[in-house]
Amino acid sequence: MELAFALFRYFPHGGLQRDFMTIVQACLARGHRLRVYAMDWQGQVPEALALRLLPVRAWRNHQRCREFAGRLDEALEREPVEVLVGFNKMPGLDFYYAADTCYVERVRRRPALYRLGGRHRLYASFEKAVFGLRSATRILALEPSQTLLYQQHYQTPADRFASLPPFLDEDRRPPPPTEKIALRQDFRRRHGVAEQERLWLALGSGYRTKGLDRSIRALAGLPAAWRNKVWLFAVGRGSAGAYKLLARRLGVAHRLRIFSGRSDVLSFLLGADLLLHPARTENTGKVLLEAMAAGLPVVVSGVCGWSRLVAEAQAGVVMPEPFVQADFNRQAQEAMGSPRYPDWQRHGPRYCEEHGVFARMPAQVIASIEAFVHSRNAGRA
Repeated sequence: MELAFALFRYFPHGGLQRDFMTIVQACLARGHRLRVYAMDWQGQVPEALALRLLPVRAWRNHQRCREFAGRLDEALEREPVEVLVGFNKMPGLDFYYAADTCYVERVRRRPALYRLGGRHRLYASFEKAVFGLRSATRILALEPSQTLLYQQHYQTPADRFASLPPFLDEDRRPPPPTEKIALRQDFRRRHGVAEQERLWLALGSGYRTKGLDRSIRALAGLPAAWRNKVWLFAVGRGSAGAYKLLARRLGVAHRLRIFSGRSDVLSFLLGADLLLHPARTENTGKVLLEAMAAGLPVVVSGVCGWSRLVAEAQAGVVMPEPFVQADFNRQAQEAMGSPRYPDWQRHGPRYCEEHGVFARMPAQVIASIEAFVHSRNAGRA
């Protein structure tokens, strides 16, 4: 088949971008001809992939998205394809990979003035173009709770959703227990973390969305006796200046390290003692599943879609909403000495193995696309 994928930006370490690349590789392995449209691309381009960059000139993000969508329409008129799959919301898609939360739900409590602005009008219209009743776009859905929200706002028919199971790439599969111990020791030695110290991990691009400030406040909220025994390592993509400044103001800058996005995330998961993920909004939260697979207990905000997996597996603590910083501070501190900690370590990997989370999603995505094309072609015959 002749397929086209569209996404605004590609960079190697984002969750959506990693899902995108997994599906790209699977499509190429199936022998499909694949063209990708993006306004920006960072990192390597697979050899068999036809990349079409559509640079835009607008300064504001929503204006850039509008310009990209227009240029995409023009490009597809020149080079038609059988199926267009979008990894961001935009008009004209045959399929949308639903990795993001429902926008109109996310902003409904914002001031009315915000909802009158161009940013809101653009993003709301793009979402409606995917989920509205006049759309025929099929949705590859990752989280049932978000599906319900979309149906609540747009009355989207259920038969337009194809549910995908939680999944992880093979590169997040942890090694055997004896190798895990050696990798943990090596990681902590390289980063100067003593075995008797505790290492908290904050993982994910978009520091404010992922709640890095909340994790820094939890570090600062530790009793004096613990302050120099706990590290906070943050790994992600974003501007770190404000968070370093916050840590200095709270007196914990010497216990915080911020790393840019990287490919050796598994070593961080194996070397840490606790994942903190107090996100403000999150459709799924793949890092939660990654931590569970690695045997790393989690303290997570309940707003994250896949916090339900942490609760189902009994692999950590899910914070109720609305978020209360003092409660999060207490849970992060108590988790390290909890009698349930060894159970959390065991339950996460067992849940992932029992539910077969490794490398099963791309096959279902491709099967949905192929079935759509075959059905459409049969209808035209």
